[in-house]
Amino acid sequence: MIVLRRLLIPPLLVVFVVFIFPLILLVYARAVLLDSEFYMKNYTNTNISDRVYNNILPTLIDETLPGQLKGDNYNIKDDVYRILTNTIPSTWVDQIVLMTLSEFIPYLTGINDHASVYLDVKKITDQLVIELNNNEFKTDIYNAVTHATVEDISIRVKNAEELPLGINLEKSDVELLITSLLYYKWYESTYDTTLDTAYNYLSGETETFELNIKIKNNIREVLEPFKQLLQEQNVYNVAIDKAGGLILSQFDLNSFDLPEGVAFNNEFSLTENSENLSSNLDQNIVNQIGDDLVDQIYLYLIGKSKTMDIEIDIKELTPVINQLILKEAEKQLDYTIEQLPICSTEVTLSLLSQTIDTIPNCYPQKLATLPDSIELRLILAVLSIDFDDLYIYDKMLEDSILDIKTSILQEVESILNNNIPTNYVFTEDELNSYLSPVQLALIEEIRLWTIDGLNFDEEYLNQFYIGLRGYGDSIESQENHLEKIRNIISSGYTVTEKDLRPHLDTYLNTNLVRKIIKSTGDRYIKIILYILAVLFIISIGILGGQTWYGRLGWSAIPILITSVVTFATLNGAYSFFLKNLITQAFTQSAQSANLKAIELTYNELNDVSLTIIDGFLADINTILVPFILISFGLIANAVIIHNRKIKKIKN
Repeated sequence: MIVLRRLLIPPLLVVFVVFIFPLILLVYARAVLLDSEFYMKNYTNTNISDRVYNNILPTLIDETLPGQLKGDNYNIKDDVYRILTNTIPSTWVDQIVLMTLSEFIPYLTGINDHASVYLDVKKITDQLVIELNNNEFKTDIYNAVTHATVEDISIRVKNAEELPLGINLEKSDVELLITSLLYYKWYESTYDTTLDTAYNYLSGETETFELNIKIKNNIREVLEPFKQLLQEQNVYNVAIDKAGGLILSQFDLNSFDLPEGVAFNNEFSLTENSENLSSNLDQNIVNQIGDDLVDQIYLYLIGKSKTMDIEIDIKELTPVINQLILKEAEKQLDYTIEQLPICSTEVTLSLLSQTIDTIPNCYPQKLATLPDSIELRLILAVLSIDFDDLYIYDKMLEDSILDIKTSILQEVESILNNNIPTNYVFTEDELNSYLSPVQLALIEEIRLWTIDGLNFDEEYLNQFYIGLRGYGDSIESQENHLEKIRNIISSGYTVTEKDLRPHLDTYLNTNLVRKIIKSTGDRYIKIILYILAVLFIISIGILGGQTWYGRLGWSAIPILITSVVTFATLNGAYSFFLKNLITQAFTQSAQSANLKAIELTYNELNDVSLTIIDGFLADINTILVPFILISFGLIANAVIIHNRKIKKIKN
């Protein structure tokens, strides 16, 4: 009879092992995996926030921060890290995560029909503004930006073939000009104004965004160091020489009513001969003229002058220019006189009886060198000239020609004084002809910035935001983004199940999943499974045992088998298969990452995933191990008692 009864045990055991116990285990696993307390406990164990803040965040800042801001002298990396961690501390993140788990796990399990998590964004932005207003951070940003600007301009200057007017800008010169242009007091005021204006608009304190940054004073601040630089490098001298040549090239000297005998040939170039005009002036005068030119350009840039007409005071140059031209005129007269043929004796002697007021057609002979002859003495007698006094008359003729030359040069000088201006105006049209369209556009843009300042409004802010996003949305959607951000900052942001559903529904039927999860957690289903398990265990015990200890031992067999099989299967599959599979997947993703921070993130996610699975298995094992030990103890106890009784019977 007992044999027949025990033949029924294997089928019952199979049903229990294959169906009933796995279902009970599934119900328990469901309860564990969908319990917010399980995730809260494991979230704490995984130290996710510490991993993010201590490992990933510093690396991400280092990789994404622009290179010019990474200088060790600026502490920007430390500043950004401090700002982020103070604005969004790890404790706050932990609180939000735990709150999210406590809200959404019950929703996903079907316990609750609604879930919501409120984020006080304004509190975050308020703290962010406080952190950004930190004086140390502002100073670090200023130093970093000015340094980056100096480095960039220095490189451009170095790569440039030649700067205009012989300007040579060393790195120290660039630094002086940049720090004068972007002086700290202006930067600090602009920084504070920009931050306050942006915050007031984004937080809803103001309905419009209007920001005007004045740079007129910046141009004024850079004037003196710029002038000093130009003076030290003799740029004014080069400019005056070039400007003087340009001015002189406007005049055709032969168009003046010049005296006879003076005609400037084509070989004489006023432009070429003016290269050293400035060397004939006192350097203080040169610097004064140069400073005046810079001041006129400044007045145009700030809108005080409506046109770019530049007036150059050349009254100090006029004498130099006149002497330059007179020197050439004298050279021309000397050449003309040198080319005169020698007069005959008769013509030379006749000149003695005339008043010479113009350059003669021939140059008088040297009478004192003439040989003595009767003919000569007869002519001299007619002229009442003593032969022995001929050298005196030679001197008289030379002085007469010299006087004529002097008179002509004086007349030329008078003409120049009446025709060479004491000032000259470079008109805007003339300047435009010397500048490229790009240079002209830049000058006009700078002028508009200087006059009106740099203006930013809501449209600019929105376009800036769209540029940061750079993808994805329609124009209409893009236009609404900024307003959404303002609403979020001012009113906070609430995440509900309605926000979660569209993402979940993309991959699965949320309602169906919630029903299945809810049904598997139904208390009646649990009760039925537990009753069935108890009935099967009792049935196996009754069928297999004849005594009370025997029935306990047989009842423990299905528990031992299922517990051992489950323990070995779960732990073995995880240790030898699943763990390696998870690690391999995250490792491959980490290797394909283009940033070290992303690689670290995948590595940390791998550790977190393994920690959570370890936590789940630990919870399962806390049930399986006692079952194994208790069931093994019951079986061993039954075997021992049974063996003792048999031994007694034999004895």
